[in-house]
Amino acid sequence: MQNQIELLSQGIPVKMLQQAFEELSARYRTKEKPYLTSHTHYLAYLITRMPATNAALSQVFKQAHNFDPLSLLDLGAGPGTGYLAAKTYFPNLTQATLVEADAKFIALGKQLITDSVLWQHTALPCPLKPHDLVLLSYSLNEMKDPAQIVKTAWQATQQLLVIIEPGTPEGYQRIIEMRTMLLSLGAHMVAPCPNALPCPMQESNWCHFPARLSRSKLHKQLKGGDLGYEDEKFSYLIVSKTAYDTPRARIVAPLGMHTGHVQLTLCSEGELKSCTVSQKDKLLYKKCRKAEWGDSLEK
Repeated sequence: MQNQIELLSQGIPVKMLQQAFEELSARYRTKEKPYLTSHTHYLAYLITRMPATNAALSQVFKQAHNFDPLSLLDLGAGPGTGYLAAKTYFPNLTQATLVEADAKFIALGKQLITDSVLWQHTALPCPLKPHDLVLLSYSLNEMKDPAQIVKTAWQATQQLLVIIEPGTPEGYQRIIEMRTMLLSLGAHMVAPCPNALPCPMQESNWCHFPARLSRSKLHKQLKGGDLGYEDEKFSYLIVSKTAYDTPRARIVAPLGMHTGHVQLTLCSEGELKSCTVSQKDKLLYKKCRKAEWGDSLEK
């Protein structure tokens, strides 16, 4: 994906892209709108944000590996990042409707996606046809009435509804509000929560997870720094139309790796639990040494 994105920026000086990224960053910090006002802004956005969004989507779709959707409805699809990530994890996905209000994103998406997908140039809310998998990715914050749109999205869902937000306290709060509403509408929890009990995270703690992505040379030039990777933090919710056998627990904080034992913070049975796994328990210890923040622990 990174190579495809950077091909779109061929011929544009790196300094122009750097300046565009700096302008975007300043506008996001001050919430000055519109954020994107030139073609160079769009390209800088794709180079710096599309790989991160794809990494978060990929991590989330891994949690829905027991499902086999044939169709995707992406609400606020941007340049089609959700579709590009979904088709990697759902091999039988053959139909996609990508709803996006920004014509420039659609034009760029058509250059990135060669498959036959239906682009729907319209703002939300709008009439929605049923699809197996419905996606709302980094879009709730841009909506005037997110609750109503999520209700409409749920009505259009035949298998799974997936919501992803930035891994900030504000993003988590939007996720938890939609979780409460969807459970009241009869949704069944898939991930990340191992149950439908109230979230045990309180005050300064919030549920979020990391996705690590590699950084290209151009990506580093625009954002600065020398590291060959960065971590995208995100919060998410997956619910289904049918009952789902959730795992017994999920790792909700970085693991503590020590000589002879591993420390875990788990969400289980509606509580946050600290757990120490000793090397004396050889099988579990070996498994936990390979585990990562965000992984589930099966029953």
